Amino acid sequence: LVPTLTAVENVCMPLMFDGAPKGRREKLAKALLTQIGLGKRLRNKPTEMSGGQQQRVSIARALINNPKIIYADEPTGNLDTKNTKEIMDILIKRVRENGVTLVMVTHNPELAAYADRVIYMRDGQIQKILDQRTGETQEFAGNSESDNDGAGDSASDNSNSNNNDNANANSNDNNNYNDNNNGGDKSGNDSGGDAVKREG
Repeated sequence: LVPTLTAVENVCMPLMFDGAPKGRREKLAKALLTQIGLGKRLRNKPTEMSGGQQQRVSIARALINNPKIIYADEPTGNLDTKNTKEIMDILIKRVRENGVTLVMVTHNPELAAYADRVIYMRDGQIQKILDQRTGETQEFAGNSESDNDGAGDSASDNSNSNNNDNANANSNDNNNYNDNNNGGDKSGNDSGGDAVKREG
């Protein structure tokens, strides 16, 4: 978030870059922030909000211009357990309601559990792909099961299972939701219900 801007102004940024009129973008931003429980924080700046509230503003900014894909790098890395669950519940709910693909990098297996599919990776190589909707697992030749026991980086890509219309990846800031700039690898798929997990 931009520290000198209010919650509304931060959320408005993607629409401003899209050339939307000020009145329209502020109306949409206020409505979205209110929907995720920040109706009383519209004019607060990031330093005047808790970590969980700041994350909600980030979610609203990522969703405001209806992106096809959202990239989330450790979206709850600095939050406690309670706020982590609240943020993930909001994010997944909004993603599924709007048919958005979510590509999430995480070390946390509890976050990977939100995904439709998880791709396990080690040293840049795919170890296996687990479809958490069906329980089916695809193993890759040359990668032993023991390679998946270590606790390493994980990437989780979660999307609406009905959103299989070859969504195009857009890596600009308007479509990205990035909590930590830790350079984690990301893996995306163009069909709904994908998830990725990397280890090592």
